[in-house]
Amino acid sequence: MSLTPTLFSSSGLYAGDRSLIEDRRTKVLFPPWEYERLLAEAETAAGPDGEVTRAQLANQVDMLLRLHRGGGLVIAGTDSPLDNLAVPLHMNLRAMVVNGFTPHEALTTATRNPARWLGLPGELGEIRPGAYADLALVAVIRSPTSPRRQRSAW
Repeated sequence: MSLTPTLFSSSGLYAGDRSLIEDRRTKVLFPPWEYERLLAEAETAAGPDGEVTRAQLANQVDMLLRLHRGGGLVIAGTDSPLDNLAVPLHMNLRAMVVNGFTPHEALTTATRNPARWLGLPGELGEIRPGAYADLALVAVIRSPTSPRRQRSAW
């Protein structure tokens, strides 16, 4: 069984961490109307509805984690343009880690699992000789929940 979820409720995490919203790249690269939409989601997350959203998110991720650890194929995805531009995949991975996935398990849902689903294991979704890959080397990556700790890229 495979499942490609869009964790729309991951925006509830903005209540505790606005780093993606406040990141200069987001402010500069987002069109003004999209950035305003992102700010509005953060405000909602900080309000009373945010608790309900985070509870829904925890339940959604729990189901994904049980599927993943039971041998199912969870493939990270987004429903852009229904969701914000650029940040949803990162927020989905962050939500997975915050709610029980290990950082490695979460990253696998965006790399190795899609390659398996496409029937291209060993060719895509991993870093090794002979595999296709676009790489960005970043000085420090601890997990999808720590984007601020990234200081430089080559």
